[in-house]
Amino acid sequence: MPRPADQEPHGPARPRGRRPEARTPARHKPVADGAGRGPGGPGVSAGGRPGPDGTLAVARALGGPADARALADALADDRFAPLHEAVRRIDEAAAGERRIDPRLLRPENADLFGPLLTEILESCVDGPPGHAAAFADLRTGQYLDFLALFLERLARDRPSGHPVTGLWANGDETHNGGQRVLRVEFADGARLAYKPRPASGELLFLATEGSVFALLNSLPPAAGPVRLPTLRCRPGSGPDRACYSWQEWIEPPDARGVLRTDGGWTMRGAVLDADAAPRYWHRAGSLAAAAFAFGITDLIGGNLLIGQRPEDGEPLPFPVDLEAYFADLKRLFETGLLFDPAASAHHHAGLENLARWCEPDGPATCWRPQPDSALRLERRTRSLTRTETRTVVGDTEGRTGYGPHLTAMLRGMFDAWTLMCRHRARIAEFLDERAAGHLVRVIARPTAEYPHGGEVPFTEDELEQLARGDAPYFFRAADGGPLLALRTPPGRELRTRPADAPGPAERPPSAAVREGRKLDLAGLGIALRDAVEHVHADLDAAELHDPGRGVRIRLRGPREGEASFDWPEQNRRITYSWDETTLRLRIDPPAEPRPAAGIRERLLRLARTDAALRTPWAAGGFTDTELEAKLERLTSAGIAWLRGVVAEHGWPGHALVGAEAAAAASALLQHHTGDLAFRRECLTLIEAAAARGDMRRQDAAYLADSLRRAEGRPQLYGTKFERAADGRLRPCPIEDADRVDQRRAAVGLGPLADYAALLAQTFPAPANAPVPANAPGPAPANAPGAAPERTPRTHPRTKGYRRDRARLDRTPRPRLGQGARPAAGRRPGGPGAPAPHGRRRLRTLPRRNGVPHLAAGPPAHPARLAGRAGPAAAGRRRPRPGRLPGPAARRAARQRDGQRVPAERPSTPAHRLGAVVGGPGRAGRPVAPGRPAVPAGRGRTDRGGRLRPHRGPRRPLRARGADLGAGRHPGGRTARAGRRVARAAGRRR
Repeated sequence: MPRPADQEPHGPARPRGRRPEARTPARHKPVADGAGRGPGGPGVSAGGRPGPDGTLAVARALGGPADARALADALADDRFAPLHEAVRRIDEAAAGERRIDPRLLRPENADLFGPLLTEILESCVDGPPGHAAAFADLRTGQYLDFLALFLERLARDRPSGHPVTGLWANGDETHNGGQRVLRVEFADGARLAYKPRPASGELLFLATEGSVFALLNSLPPAAGPVRLPTLRCRPGSGPDRACYSWQEWIEPPDARGVLRTDGGWTMRGAVLDADAAPRYWHRAGSLAAAAFAFGITDLIGGNLLIGQRPEDGEPLPFPVDLEAYFADLKRLFETGLLFDPAASAHHHAGLENLARWCEPDGPATCWRPQPDSALRLERRTRSLTRTETRTVVGDTEGRTGYGPHLTAMLRGMFDAWTLMCRHRARIAEFLDERAAGHLVRVIARPTAEYPHGGEVPFTEDELEQLARGDAPYFFRAADGGPLLALRTPPGRELRTRPADAPGPAERPPSAAVREGRKLDLAGLGIALRDAVEHVHADLDAAELHDPGRGVRIRLRGPREGEASFDWPEQNRRITYSWDETTLRLRIDPPAEPRPAAGIRERLLRLARTDAALRTPWAAGGFTDTELEAKLERLTSAGIAWLRGVVAEHGWPGHALVGAEAAAAASALLQHHTGDLAFRRECLTLIEAAAARGDMRRQDAAYLADSLRRAEGRPQLYGTKFERAADGRLRPCPIEDADRVDQRRAAVGLGPLADYAALLAQTFPAPANAPVPANAPGPAPANAPGAAPERTPRTHPRTKGYRRDRARLDRTPRPRLGQGARPAAGRRPGGPGAPAPHGRRRLRTLPRRNGVPHLAAGPPAHPARLAGRAGPAAAGRRRPRPGRLPGPAARRAARQRDGQRVPAERPSTPAHRLGAVVGGPGRAGRPVAPGRPAVPAGRGRTDRGGRLRPHRGPRRPLRARGADLGAGRHPGGRTARAGRRVARAAGRRR
């Protein structure tokens, strides 16, 4: 069978020339029996196969009589003699033990002896025979001494009144003479961790009574509630009480589920619901702020676990290996909570944001089954496949990490930081009293550097500890002092010696950190920036608003943005802003809430404008890209404004803005296609408002379907339609379509068939225009349950007038000649027919060969051709801009009269340019009979129709409007209108 690339064989399954024995030899029986009873035994489980993302998956665990016989056959090689000797010594030591059940101390207990036998097995394969024997003798002696010392302390301290029923040894590196962390199980179900090391961070920070975190939990909140993890722990007793401690074993949370699947592989971990997830990440943020404040490091995956104590009732992040603290940290990444690719390749941080398949730990070898049922030991070159994790936390929506809950995470950091700043003096006094006698571990270099070496050579103390199989371990007193190491073998008292290790001159503990001198409000800024950078790629939007927590986040990049926190107790808003090189702190008064009347008015105005654009866009088959772009800009601007409203007032419901404006806000949100996080937040608010009668249930249904469509899921209520290939509207995919009418009835919507018929009647398929297959189908104005859409009543000075006035300010006024006669505007429905909402408007002129022309119809009145000339014009009020002929009509009139049509100019109101005969500022009149027409742009006429030379181009509009109109009549209606326009333009400037 070909050898896979991810495993390297260490030799044949059995020596050449040796036949399998019929019975298991006596010296192999302990190890073989351990495998025969079930999973366990030396080495990792049997076999391996390719897993997801290039990992190596364990095929199965060793177990059963067949595996026991195959394992005994494989271990019959003389190279494994040191392993058999170690098994004999362990069995001999367990025979005389009476303090606990001796079966727990037999080599068949893989939970206790698996790590030791695995490393001896690997040394037998890799090293020369002499080295393997010496290493096995050293490590076995260390382990037996370690167990004897543990049993002595267990009998003396009696951490539980019940007998011991189980022992499990941590498989990671050992310290201080082969010592490991043990999990001790008792008959009453209690489980404790035995930690044989001098560092006592758990006692100082995590104890349920008399610790730093217990103190912070008991203090009154400064800006918000703070809940930091605590657990039961106690020091040892006797003269060696400083060498070890007992602490509560943290169990996994109750809420567990599937985090990720890939083919047949499944990863399981903590999965929290929509209410529990933000609370968890708020507490995780408080822990991150506390770790940054007190210089707690080495909180990588495996040292920080999600767990749940019966007293807490909810999961919390627990630092289960708190040894290194009081470090002078410059970045939040240095705590180990976050992954910094620039500083380390170890991406299994304490707060993992991705459910990676690779397992960070695991044995270096595994047994490969052969076709003849034999076992071959092979070295692993790939990461094992992770199927269980306690460092990745997901939610019921399928998301992992704190990215989807960033506002809760940052708020937890802010609440804890302000609490520590307010009580800085009390915390410093507490630490001054309690820190004496505690020890701080000093991590000289990352543990991953020891197998391969680093840039800095090893010191003598490091080499000495590596030679006995330990990861180097150094420590200092919490109140300062020389660097120390434990004397070996471990004795019945704390014996230390001065040590030398690489590292910076300023090693922990830092006096400035211990005394709280770095606790000020500005110090949180760098931690906030690092927390955002860690999950920037997981965010759905660059702007996040959480009105319930008083958090606003605006990001311009991974390392550029700002975060604002409302601090009601201080009547302030605290804003941290940052970029690549600078951090800023701004303290402002809280923003004044927007008045409800203004919110209502703007929502209604947005709805009218949206309807004016969306209705013709839908009627044209959604093919007008210009209208689509306008709608996009309108919706984006409206959503940006709505975020602020939601941040200040919550969702604008009936009680705040009225039913019509509340429906307009819901419709605006439905039209928005981005920022899923904001839409989810608003859906939650709308559902809550609908439950108390402040919003219609139909609004929640429309938004729920819109959000599900954006997430790629089928809709629930059938409110979203799309164009089929034949141009007809059909419902988008519906989940459980057989019961859609029941769901619609529950929220007050009519049957889906009636709604579909109404949509088909309101938005028929375009006859000549191509229809995209997925064109959206908005709800019509009168659809059952839909938000009503009204035709806007546009004020005459809002539609077109301001646009033309702005163009005039930057466009030279064109010159018009005597023969330039305005065309007659035609209202829809014929002469005298009223325009919508009582306003008269011009008919749009069609084009032929790119030139506007007048359509056939009744001739216009001569007075209108002359610009409202005649005796009746003097008594009329000043004409509105919307009633005057536009540039298209004037061009058509000149073309009809045989004049030269100049190049098309920007649209400008006629009463501002003097388009009527006789010049602006006075009533126009017909051209005198027999007078020749003057070519356009060559001159002008006076009152009698006589030709006057043109004075050249008009000067730009002046502040008071003195140059408006050729007649310059200060008292004329047009001149007065010009002065008003100029004053308005001056105010704009």
